[in-house]
Amino acid sequence: MSSINAIAGRKRCAALTCVLGAALISACYGYYPIEHAAPLTGRRLHLDLTDSGAFALTSKIGPAATGIEGNLLADSGAVFDLAVLAVEKRNGSGDNWKGERVLIPHILVQQATERRFSPARTALFSFITVAALTSIDRAFHGPGFASLGNGRPGIVPPH
Repeated sequence: MSSINAIAGRKRCAALTCVLGAALISACYGYYPIEHAAPLTGRRLHLDLTDSGAFALTSKIGPAATGIEGNLLADSGAVFDLAVLAVEKRNGSGDNWKGERVLIPHILVQQATERRFSPARTALFSFITVAALTSIDRAFHGPGFASLGNGRPGIVPPH
């Protein structure tokens, strides 16, 4: 009986490890309106450009841009100093950048949002991940094996 308890304990430990691992690897983020009380320096922002902003910044970020994502280095109140990580284009594609510094006047920005951790999205994605892993585990290790009562596994005949 103690070997059955040990096996059950190992299964619970494996399940807990699976759940914690899924939560850690599935952390989700979203872009949310900026809270003006908090200092923004060092945070990741997404700046939606106005049409005139996209045109004015063409020489710096390329043509047909709709948005810029990057880490805020400084904000003077009139200009965002951004280490650019990506530029979104009108056609839905994007260009990856390596943190090049670009100055973007506030007047050229339609909306600024901040990247933050999303507990709700993370919980949902973790639940879906655990459910999928559990389904896969049951599909491969399901009720095809059973103990014969003498400690040795046996095959359960189909019903």
